[in-house]
Amino acid sequence: MNTGESRSFNPTIQLAKIGCCLPFVWNHSEMPSYPELPILPAAPNRRSNRERYGSLFYLGIGGLLILLGLILWFGWGVWELRDIWRDTFVLHDGGRSETERILAADRLAHDPRVATRQKLDILLDPKIPELARWRIGESLDSDAAETDPVAFVRMVLEVERGPAWLKLAFARVLADASDHGVQFPPALLDAVNSGDDPWLQAWLAYTRAFQRGVSPEHRERLEQLRRGTGPAAPLAELLARAAEAEEPRRSESLKEAFLSTRSTHPDILLFWRGWTERQGRLRRQAEP
Repeated sequence: MNTGESRSFNPTIQLAKIGCCLPFVWNHSEMPSYPELPILPAAPNRRSNRERYGSLFYLGIGGLLILLGLILWFGWGVWELRDIWRDTFVLHDGGRSETERILAADRLAHDPRVATRQKLDILLDPKIPELARWRIGESLDSDAAETDPVAFVRMVLEVERGPAWLKLAFARVLADASDHGVQFPPALLDAVNSGDDPWLQAWLAYTRAFQRGVSPEHRERLEQLRRGTGPAAPLAELLARAAEAEEPRRSESLKEAFLSTRSTHPDILLFWRGWTERQGRLRRQAEP
């Protein structure tokens, strides 16, 4: 074979080759026929959900029941606190009358379900009537300072420019917590400025009298106020008596001292005007 000779393409020959094969490819009449296969319907699945999913079925049912129980428990909790939500809304609603807001605060102050943090927020809110804030402050106890004594004293320092009655409300809590053995940093207590308010001086002197390592000057300060002739002398007398007494007489003397503060301090008398307390609840003096 001569490899150097080029092969020529003859279209006639190529078409003849293709044409001779076409009858065997495209002639369907000569292809063998097969019988049609029957289509069987799928058998129905008669297994129950328990048989299909096993223990996962019961696990899912249990999860749904737990979720339903949590939703019902949450809804019941909201329903039980409906009166607290109502009084809180009335207290912060500037469109309500002052009487309505003060009475709402009085109800919140006597409700043990109200958290201490919520009471502190109300006490520090300047948009709320003063008597309502004072009433909330009266309901605070030593728990407000026992959780974090340092943070509580710092909060007292932040209200130095506030009204005198607000500092008195915090000073009473300091005294109550000190009476229950809570120890405050001496430097922070010394930083609390009593100014020229003898009522505040008496409460702070009582607080320092129960602190460890207290200097004699702090103990003598309460005695000086007790022997004085100023307007806070009756309060200092009650506090000195409480410092010397044992429980439960001490707690009774502290309550008397607090009532003395409320009935003699000029700033507190201003917003108490027209109100009185009957059986522990606020009432308008004109009411029977």
